[in-house]
Amino acid sequence: MLLAAEAGGRAGGRRNYGAAPEVREHGERRAEQIVSRGLEEFGLEAGDFAGLPKGDPRKGLIAHAVKSATTARLDWIAGRLEMGSRSTVSRCVSAAAAEAARS
Repeated sequence: MLLAAEAGGRAGGRRNYGAAPEVREHGERRAEQIVSRGLEEFGLEAGDFAGLPKGDPRKGLIAHAVKSATTARLDWIAGRLEMGSRSTVSRCVSAAAAEAARS
């Protein structure tokens, strides 16, 4: 699965939540690439996110890949994937990680 490879791609260390705008923009550009791959992998279009439940497992898998491989903020992920709030993203990412660990 393409998204599984993305999820393991982040270098170790702490995230810098106070990063300069240029760093955030770079993380968001990378996140967009991962979202595009996720859409392609699941046969979805960008507009399909609005019609899916906020906690849809496909959104959770994409969110997990984005969170694991980039510095994109949870608020950004929630807005981009139309998942509602940061807490929904966090819950879905945890569920996706648990599922990946079982596989």
